[in-house]
Amino acid sequence: MVYLTPIQLSDITEQYLGWLKIPEVVKYTEIPNAEKPTIERLKQMVQTIQATDAIRMYCIRDDDGHIGNIKIGPVNKYHRTGDIGLIIGEKSKWGLGYATEAIKQLVVIAFDEMKLEKVTASCYVNNVGSFAAFTKADFIVEGIRHKQCIYDGKRVDVIMMGRING
Repeated sequence: MVYLTPIQLSDITEQYLGWLKIPEVVKYTEIPNAEKPTIERLKQMVQTIQATDAIRMYCIRDDDGHIGNIKIGPVNKYHRTGDIGLIIGEKSKWGLGYATEAIKQLVVIAFDEMKLEKVTASCYVNNVGSFAAFTKADFIVEGIRHKQCIYDGKRVDVIMMGRING
């Protein structure tokens, strides 16, 4: 179905940049509030990630190619925890279970390879797709941060989720 590959500079393409310019794709991310993405800024981000072990970022791929990204980080080595975030850029791939499968694969990497003991994630309360993907990947709700973020000009709650190894 899908597989993960570590992100490389060659993965920074006009297609990838294009996802970040689609309001529907990035509406639940911090991208609309950040500096306008460019190929150069994305390449700098990848170089920064490649130079640290605090974040790992992967391309989500299927038979058609690069369809999104998933990351774990920052990683806290002392507490053996990491936070997961993802984006499926290709809208034609939404609702097909790819996000859930990518999360499950990254959890295996986090627990088996990185030796983490807990992974976490969060999403706006109205991001039903992300919430469903994480719950299908066996994350549980750990709490709600009330009125934590601004979405569409209004304050919204953020759902905090986690999954323990074992």
